[in-house]
Formats: sequence, structure tokens, C-alpha cells
Amino acid sequence: LEMRNISKAFDGKVVLKGASISVYEGETLAIIGASGCGKSVALRIMTGLMYADEGEVFYRGEDISSFGPRKMADLRKELAYVFQEDALFDSMTVLENVGYALVEHTQQTDAEIEKRAWECLELVGLGRAERPQILGQYPTELSGGMRRRVALARAIAMIPKVVLYDEPMGGLDPANCRR
Repeated sequence: LEMRNISKAFDGKVVLKGASISVYEGETLAIIGASGCGKSVALRIMTGLMYADEGEVFYRGEDISSFGPRKMADLRKELAYVFQEDALFDSMTVLENVGYALVEHTQQTDAEIEKRAWECLELVGLGRAERPQILGQYPTELSGGMRRRVALARAIAMIPKVVLYDEPMGGLDPANCRR
């Protein structure tokens, strides 16, 4: 995943100017900076959720600005994005949130989706042993840290090739930051 010479401004205020970054398979990379310096904007541009004023974004050597709706949908199956604010659907249970992409993009049965949801929740410390009732709960019934972990479980449900996190440790207690 590569950004080349990306610039973005909002109402005349430049938040990114000439930003370039390359992330390679198997690599973990952190972008660190002050609040408002463009980290979230860069992530949204990298996923095609926002477009740059200048520059290019490439995924596996292809310029994503040339992607049509179908190819962009395919890209988003390979790129998961965990938003700074968890962006869970408040009207859906944890099971429905974690399984959302599986329902939309696969032919899995309800039992298979529930099994995968439990697998993902286990990976983030919200498995059956810790929270046996969690699948039926709504996001408003969860703490901020739990919501964050459910959002991560949702992001990994489709087994993406790339996971982008915006403020990955926000709302998590120190023990869960080590997971």
C-alpha cells in the first residue's frame, strides 16, 4: 500500500502536503503526530474513503483512483479500517456488527457467521469465557474499550490482508493494549 505525494486541504487549511508512505506485506508501521496533523485523513485516503487533492494511492501496484465501484468494493474486502470512533451500528447487536461484512459479501450460514464472530471476539479478549452474553448485546451496553475491541473484531472478520487502525489504543486499558 503506497501513498505518493499526497496533498489535502479543507477550506484552505492544508492538512497534508506532499505526504508519501509505503507499507509492505508483513510490515507494521505507525504514523505518529500531533492532533490535527492529518493522520486520520491519510488513512481515509489510503482506503479510498476520501480523495486527495493531489497525489496517488497504489494498492499492489494499481492506482486506486482508477477503480470503479466494483473494484473499490473488492479493495475494501482486503483492507480493513478501524475508525478512531468505533463506528459500530448502534441498532445492531455485537453479532450483527461483527458479522456484517460476512452477511454482505459471503454466502456463509448464520451458524458459520456466529462461529467466525466468536473467533474474532476471542482474539480481542471478548470470547465466551470472558463475555458469554456479548453476542446479543448492543454497542450502547458496552464500555468504550469493549466497543473498540468489537470494532477490531468486525475489521478482522473477513480476514483482510491489511488492517489500518486510527488511534488503535484509544479507549483501551493497559492490559488490553498488550493483546
